Amino acid sequence: MEQLTFKEFYEQFKTRISQHDLSYLKKVTSKNLIVREVREGEVMDYSYKESIMGWEQAFDHFASMDMEWKYTDHS
Repeated sequence: MEQLTFKEFYEQFKTRISQHDLSYLKKVTSKNLIVREVREGEVMDYSYKESIMGWEQAFDHFASMDMEWKYTDHS
């Protein structure tokens, strides 16, 4: 895999996600991923497997819709 700066990777990531490229996500997501998400006070922990399943569900859900992925820079 070619070495990219974070900005280059992020731009590539946004493009590939908008194309619903699940194989790309599987390749670039760490198999050791551990995520803690807090949403409205509810804590959820998940791993690589759940992350990929979540993306797959999102891609399936939006497949027939004419939509555009939007990203917000929180840096």
